[in-house]
Amino acid sequence: MGIRDRLRQTYLRIMQTEGAPHRIAGGTAVGIFWGFSPLLGAQMILAAITATVFNVSRLPAILAVHITNPVTAFIIYPTTWAVGDLLLRPFCSAADRISWGEMDFSLSCFLNLAGQTMMRMLVGGFVVGTICGLIAYYRIFRAIVRYRRAMAAVDAAAARPQPAPAETAAATRENDTSPE
Repeated sequence: MGIRDRLRQTYLRIMQTEGAPHRIAGGTAVGIFWGFSPLLGAQMILAAITATVFNVSRLPAILAVHITNPVTAFIIYPTTWAVGDLLLRPFCSAADRISWGEMDFSLSCFLNLAGQTMMRMLVGGFVVGTICGLIAYYRIFRAIVRYRRAMAAVDAAAARPQPAPAETAAATRENDTSPE
């Protein structure tokens, strides 16, 4: 199954989730918010807890966390780091640029570099995740409303009694007054 098929399957699962549209859209927004955090491995747990706290749907939250995956991580993580670095520049020194020749392979150097990187990614992930989550809320809410209206129209059309084929042919012949 390709990526496009998986995205479609996830989208349909979200659309078919039972509940109020605002709860489903809210769950999706929560999942996308946590998907932009660098806390890999804890994202699903945090999304489920946050969805419970805000009383939104947990299933879309857990599904939407997977916006971060091996394909998108190469776009998401550098973006969140860059946004965090831009926002934190007035408050702390610029991120250290270290070449391999200058690198000190000590634990303290690693922890310092990891701490700088994590702080920038957390701040950037918060900002980018909030913006993307709000956009997702609006778009998913509208998509659910449209999807449910379309499904209601299909159900209504299926529930309408259909005339028997013989009756339809007779009615067509009676109404046909065109000269031959």
